[in-house]
Amino acid sequence: MTARAHVTRGSGIGSGKDAFRGKDVVTDSLLRPAAAKHMRDNGIDAWFTFHNPPHILNPAALRLLRATGVQNLTAMVLAVIYPDKPPILICSKLERKHYDYFEPLGEVIAISTKDERDDAIRRATEGCRRIAAEHTPGMFVGGTSILPAAMLDWLRIMSSAEIVSSGDLLQAQVCVLTEQELASHVRAAELLTRFVKEAFAFIGQEIRAGRKVTEYDVQHFLVTRFEQNNLECDHPPIVAVRENGADPHYAPIEGGERLKEIQKGDLVLIDIWAKDKDPNAIYADLGWMGFVGSKAEFPVEYAMAFSTLVRARDAALIKMQEMFARGDPLVPQLIDRAAREVIIAAGYPDYNMHSTGHSITTIVHGEGVSITGTSTSKGDDPRLVLPGTLSSDEPGIYIPGRYGMRIEADVYVDPVLGPRATCEIQREIVFIE
Repeated sequence: MTARAHVTRGSGIGSGKDAFRGKDVVTDSLLRPAAAKHMRDNGIDAWFTFHNPPHILNPAALRLLRATGVQNLTAMVLAVIYPDKPPILICSKLERKHYDYFEPLGEVIAISTKDERDDAIRRATEGCRRIAAEHTPGMFVGGTSILPAAMLDWLRIMSSAEIVSSGDLLQAQVCVLTEQELASHVRAAELLTRFVKEAFAFIGQEIRAGRKVTEYDVQHFLVTRFEQNNLECDHPPIVAVRENGADPHYAPIEGGERLKEIQKGDLVLIDIWAKDKDPNAIYADLGWMGFVGSKAEFPVEYAMAFSTLVRARDAALIKMQEMFARGDPLVPQLIDRAAREVIIAAGYPDYNMHSTGHSITTIVHGEGVSITGTSTSKGDDPRLVLPGTLSSDEPGIYIPGRYGMRIEADVYVDPVLGPRATCEIQREIVFIE
């Protein structure tokens, strides 16, 4: 699935009322183990995060706070979180009662004046030499470029510490999967693969019977499968033929002006994503291509484009595996370049308009780094693809006014074995006869 608006992930806490694991675990840290390790490994003494509604909304802070039960925040709240000791939360005296839940986890300091705020942050950051915050020096990265310049200056003055980006720390907290989370993703991927194949069979069945079948009919077929198998999604699947496939975000609407009947000779693009109906389950996100006709009827132009995408998708995964095997950091721009170079060399330099992949968590477009290059709008993101995270691998080719193709697999970076696909990988067009 290419980028689309989504809702914020509901949790990110590693202890307390642990929303990820569905049980109460009282410890002395808000951090998941991967995040605490990231802080220790990178010499980060504290993570400063804040939320200041309605002026500055910080998804990272909300993930931490809401996962422990807090709701209806109307005043600024600051949190200083450490890798090896209990956190400190600084809130307005107006909302002090909202934070009673926090006391088993750490200290709550209630303030009502500027001097009290400054004293609290000095104490919370005393002895800290390196502090992470939602700040990305010299660039804008959504979700990690929240800290205003004035607050950045204030934090530097109050703490005398070096302020670094929390980008990869946030990934370690939110995007590194537990075994249970990964298992939920794999289950969803297996179901979605089955549903896509059933959808192609449904198209063939309807056409053979002489019945009209539209893009919306196939979308409805898939949504029904979701409901029957306790899955949910933030938007119905994409089903597109002919020129609709050239619009990466086309979505069929019942009775819509652009709605197409699926006919013999059509390419059929299906992009499908869903997860278990559990707030802590992880999405699967797959893309498959079909053709209404036989292999003998498959146009050479389509065959060349599809072959290019298979090689581009494989090139991205192979690049990840090679970097991991060498012990190199997984730089998303290099992964994207590996796929993009295949597409450019095949003669499609102007027909690939989006990133090669995106992060996947409890939201389909997750909070982690996208697999993207400097040629896209997200190309300045300095974060890395971390071990234990999940991403899509989905190159596309879009010929305006004619057709579009996109194939998509999901890739998990196993901390021991390295990057691997978590789903069946499409290597041949599905012929719908």
